[in-house]
Amino acid sequence: MFCPKCGKENPDGNAVCYSCSAELPKPANAEAQTPQQPAAQAAAQAQPAAAQPQSQPQAAAAQQPTAQPQPQPTAQATYQQPAAQVYKKGCISSAWDDIKHSEGWFGHTLLLGLINIVPILNWIVPGYCMRWARQLPMGKIAPMPKGIFVNRGFVNGAFWFLLSLVFGLVGSIVAGILSIVPLLGWIAGIAIAFFVEMFLDAALMRTALADRLGAGFDFSAIWTAFKRSPGSLLCISIVPALIIAACVCVITVVIIGIAALFVGGDIMSLAMTSYYSDAYSYSGYYSPESYYTPEIIAAALAIIGTLIPAILICYIIGCFATAFQYLLTFRALGHWTARYASDWITDPTVSASANTHPDQV
Repeated sequence: MFCPKCGKENPDGNAVCYSCSAELPKPANAEAQTPQQPAAQAAAQAQPAAAQPQSQPQAAAAQQPTAQPQPQPTAQATYQQPAAQVYKKGCISSAWDDIKHSEGWFGHTLLLGLINIVPILNWIVPGYCMRWARQLPMGKIAPMPKGIFVNRGFVNGAFWFLLSLVFGLVGSIVAGILSIVPLLGWIAGIAIAFFVEMFLDAALMRTALADRLGAGFDFSAIWTAFKRSPGSLLCISIVPALIIAACVCVITVVIIGIAALFVGGDIMSLAMTSYYSDAYSYSGYYSPESYYTPEIIAAALAIIGTLIPAILICYIIGCFATAFQYLLTFRALGHWTARYASDWITDPTVSASANTHPDQV
């Protein structure tokens, strides 16, 4: 089934196009029109035969051209790829629609945030997002998987960790070398960091689609798709991370500020004690042993006991925010791949292993 708006092929039964979100015609209409085509062709073939008089010589009949029925055009024959495809919504907006239209999406996001707190086990979070995002280039429209521990989720999360480590090390080395040059080197280093993040996201989607780590190092194929829409890929890689990081920073400042209000007196007591101890120690009237009075120790413990829980709360909030960022970013990357790198699914290096471990239904 081909979309009448953008021309992308969709699996039978889809209500909307996975690429441009346009409504697709119902299959019943296409089936109702199919039997009429042979009848129309038969009538067109019989019409010139009936119009030919029987008394006309065969030579004249041979010279007269016979009207041939015009073949019925198909969607595949009439479709032409436009020079610049305009989509109804951007990748990030489409990803947000997919998330909020999934049943129980908020509870799934909270559960992913809880798992994201635990090191190594939190690889499941990006793996879950990669397994959901890979369905879009394959032409499957489905809500968020109900099971968090999806098939190959931890393995895909390990792929995410290894690719992020390799690309991060390479990007850091290059950016560090360029930062030796003042100003221009720093600007170039920031640009390199953005480029590496964008290329990494495209590599992660190719890895998720092929379900194979080596697909993330197919630099030629990734670069070909990268050049088709780098602006959209930049927005996907940078905008959600910046917005969520800014929100987490504001929340952290508020929580730490509230915690500091409760121990403000203890902090002032330690500061004043340190000031007077330095002043009196030079005059000989102050003994360094007075640093360790019970009051000072109690003030220090109060500060630690208040700030450490506040920092842990900020860490937990950051884990929940990061889980939502992965969910939004990878789903948007799935839309980007379906729109600008749909040929990956027909690549033998990808299709050979894409369905080796199919998603659970």
